Amino acid sequence: NYLEKIVTLIEREREFVANVSHELRTPLTSIQTGCELLLQGQTLVAGDYRRVESLWRAAERMSLIVRSLLYLARGEDSPMIEQVSVQECLLEVSDAARPMFLRKGIEFEVVVDPLAMLQTDRMALFLVADNLVRNAACYTEHGWVRVSYCEACLAVEDTGSGIDTTALPRIGERFYRGTRPSGDAGIGLGLAIVKRICERFGWQFEIESTKEVGTRVCVRFPSPPSQDFHTTRTAS
Repeated sequence: NYLEKIVTLIEREREFVANVSHELRTPLTSIQTGCELLLQGQTLVAGDYRRVESLWRAAERMSLIVRSLLYLARGEDSPMIEQVSVQECLLEVSDAARPMFLRKGIEFEVVVDPLAMLQTDRMALFLVADNLVRNAACYTEHGWVRVSYCEACLAVEDTGSGIDTTALPRIGERFYRGTRPSGDAGIGLGLAIVKRICERFGWQFEIESTKEVGTRVCVRFPSPPSQDFHTTRTAS
């Protein structure tokens, strides 16, 4: 009876998160659509344009968090394993992130071989790459951010504020927040989501950082590529 109660509680929790995530997606989509229409119009002055753009970015970020929660809520379901084009996935991530880099004047580059493929869950790969890129964007105020994939390793490097060595062991904890240069510390879920997904799929999560120099985060996939690929620049 006790085990049945636990199973019931877990199932209720998963259903609750899934339902809440689903219900949140509709108003967030409406907010994003409304902001996009305002930004495309000619009626906003400079100050109002920045405010609406800020609202649009916040709604976009919340949409990603909702998608992540919904994905993690289905953690016990069988993942959708398929042949995934790493280039297509990373270019989708870069298209969504590019406005952040343009706004800051940061050089953004994606380096990946067009033939690189992974046998994995596409949404898991997208969420990991997207959270890593957005995290790099938040902590980088000048210089560059580079995303690369080579020999079954996804790497995101930046010239951001870096992480103190005493804080490195806490990276990936839920709600642990570093101090961003802009003063916005976020909510501390991005890297926690990345770490959770990596643990689930058996991917190796590594991070190296030097204060005031930059950070390099790597995700190593257990299945080696079928052949060695030479990386080529595909976006900048």
